[in-house]
Amino acid sequence: MRIAFLADIHANLQALEAVLADARAQEVNHVICLGDIVGYGPQPAETLTRIREVASSVIMGNHDAAAAGDFDVRRFNAFAKETAERAKLALSDEDKAYLRDLPHILELKNIACTHGSFVCPEMFPYLRTVQEAQECLEAMPKATLLLVGHTHLRRLFVLEKRAKSVTELPPKDMTLTSGARYVINPGSVGFPRSNTFNAEYLIYDEATKRLMFRSVPYDLAPYRRAVMQNGYNQFHYWFLSPDAKRQMERYVEGMDHEVPKDPQWTTETHGFLRRKPRLFATHLTPWHLFIGFLIALIFMAACILYNQLTFTPIPTPITTFYPDERNLLPPLGDWVLPKDCLYEVIEEGGALQFVKSLDAKTVKQTLHSPPITLPKGARKLRFSFHIASSNLSEFSVNMEFIDQKGERREGAVHSYKTDGYKAYTVKLRKDVVACRVCFSFNVASPLLLRNPTLSLTAD
Repeated sequence: MRIAFLADIHANLQALEAVLADARAQEVNHVICLGDIVGYGPQPAETLTRIREVASSVIMGNHDAAAAGDFDVRRFNAFAKETAERAKLALSDEDKAYLRDLPHILELKNIACTHGSFVCPEMFPYLRTVQEAQECLEAMPKATLLLVGHTHLRRLFVLEKRAKSVTELPPKDMTLTSGARYVINPGSVGFPRSNTFNAEYLIYDEATKRLMFRSVPYDLAPYRRAVMQNGYNQFHYWFLSPDAKRQMERYVEGMDHEVPKDPQWTTETHGFLRRKPRLFATHLTPWHLFIGFLIALIFMAACILYNQLTFTPIPTPITTFYPDERNLLPPLGDWVLPKDCLYEVIEEGGALQFVKSLDAKTVKQTLHSPPITLPKGARKLRFSFHIASSNLSEFSVNMEFIDQKGERREGAVHSYKTDGYKAYTVKLRKDVVACRVCFSFNVASPLLLRNPTLSLTAD
């Protein structure tokens, strides 16, 4: 006896008729439908009537349950939801009652059938991995052959005799091995997601234990006319497009509903869930490579031009000496003078000496330290230094504080007209994480800045 297993017909009457004709030619005795008679396709009522005429047994699919009003269509993407509502309107009350009474699992001698998975079959989960196949075999320990649909893709999993784990094999014709157990998806009759336009189904010969994966071509023209006449959007039927293969590769394999939590998936676009665009194109042509090279060349030229226009020479760093006092931070770091400073700076004998290099009037010059990171818990800062000049007009010192948000705040300015030992003390706010020392000088003669030290206390 030969049994034909049909899955995911999806209201494609033309594909169903082609499969039934091929099954008759192969001398099939029984037809078992693994669910999703309706949904997606343009002829739900006609397809359901035909299945009821020819099928020995029928399993409930998620689209069948939705059309009967027993499945929450909010879990569907936009296209699936729209076609479920259309099927509900097209079917009679008697048709809906028939769908509502369909079982989720069918058990025959050594054979078990369901639409999605034998684990929580009423929720229609997908069976796509070796682990999920293993769980189904554990859920149905008495069955040798497990048949599922739902993903629209042919799959063949086998648990060999005495083997501990399931392996996946290419879905092609084969003879069952004695003692082995199998999980098989025959593919989709009416809404393929593989790289074929054909209607796919499976024949199992009980006498010879032979599996035959069938792929049947059929005329798409009547199906296209039915789509147009019934007001469906042709965009959703990738296999009707001249550019079918490229469109198919952009669609999600095996995702009728349940928007995944994985961030690589977007929400529905034109009725299908699609992957987010990848960083690199899937199909690279010489034109793509040329455009990419041209963009990179323009970007490099723009960067070079920008650097030429905005480049400012980095001043030679002036390193302070290490202070000899205790509980101090590390050295204050490099002092930086503005690029238009009128003074050369020389380090002699552990001091910074400012030597006038241009014959000019007394002008205001500035000296800044880089940002100095402060330790946690510091509440009081004291900056001390010794300054000497033969002709010092005026100078001032202030601190610039940086908080956790990166915002800057100027501290109080301390002005002096005499040289010698000076000290700058200030209480720190709790959000301050760094500071910077700022000097302003009005000088017309060489100047020495000695022993710049920074001390911190927690009180």
